[in-house]
Amino acid sequence: MKEKYWSEEKIRKTGLLHLAVVLVAALISLKAGEMLQDTLPLSVREAGSALPPALCSGALYLFYKSRWDLSEYNLKKGFSRAAGALYIPVAGAFLALLNLLSLGEKGMTDGIVGRIVLLGIVCLLTGIFEEVIFRGLFQNMMCHLLKKKNRIYPVAASSLVFALLHLLNLTENPQFLLGTLTQVGYTFCLGMLLGTAYLISDSLWAVILLHGGFNFLGQFVSVFQTGGQQPVQGDIPLSAMVIQIAVMLPCIWIALKIRKRNFT
Repeated sequence: MKEKYWSEEKIRKTGLLHLAVVLVAALISLKAGEMLQDTLPLSVREAGSALPPALCSGALYLFYKSRWDLSEYNLKKGFSRAAGALYIPVAGAFLALLNLLSLGEKGMTDGIVGRIVLLGIVCLLTGIFEEVIFRGLFQNMMCHLLKKKNRIYPVAASSLVFALLHLLNLTENPQFLLGTLTQVGYTFCLGMLLGTAYLISDSLWAVILLHGGFNFLGQFVSVFQTGGQQPVQGDIPLSAMVIQIAVMLPCIWIALKIRKRNFT
């Protein structure tokens, strides 16, 4: 009788190759999204660019789910055991409030409902792509390669790769150095808590919604700006960098507390 999943020996021998395949496919899908974006009307460009990566991540997950036991090393205790991850929307709401306060009276309200709906779609698609790739695939694959006793290392590794890939933003906006470094810092913190929550709960949709909600709150101010989301023309101030990273740093502490409560 044919085994349902690949053997541990096969995974051990080819695991790093498949990790590379996942990351390369993810980058290619992002490029495809950029190419599609240029062909679409301005009003739906953001949603259009987010669709190919989301579809690619779903296809990759279905392919590997039938070959790797992608949830073997998760605890499956339910999201209530990782409720500390609810700090993510709290932090997102705080940052959204700061952004709205900085907007002052320059905002616009015409067509705001449509822009809110479109932003929600974009954030959901982005959450699907990033969580399926980095938690559903990368983190689970690392768990297979490093075994149960080293669960914290796959979480840290997936969070680090997730954060460092944001450096690619410098290729399009090289002047946005502090802003990009801020993204690297707070996405690592975010990834640590999301990865831990997924490890405990075994709920990919829970972390997708948390991630999408955080992105929605972080970009909510854009719906009040003329023409919707606009490219950033200049770098962020150092004070904004410090505030954003300070708000997200507790994610690491909460992740460690959740891990200690569930693994000891």
